[in-house]
Amino acid sequence: MATLDIATRAKIFARDRFTCRYCGLRTVPEAVFELLGAVYPTVIPFHPNWKGGSTHPVEPLVIAEPDHVVPG
Repeated sequence: MATLDIATRAKIFARDRFTCRYCGLRTVPEAVFELLGAVYPTVIPFHPNWKGGSTHPVEPLVIAEPDHVVPG
């Protein structure tokens, strides 16, 4: 899948109201965790590839990610 530019990603997230179209859970944009990790690196560590032990354990569960999945 091609990488989406930030404007397209933002439009998708806004359209879906930051709700996962697959499971219905609310999500948080990755940029929010990146910012929190920069401000509070010891409390909310951030790794762009969600490397275990280098990121907060909740990140992979709630980070919004546009995908090719079309809900059924």
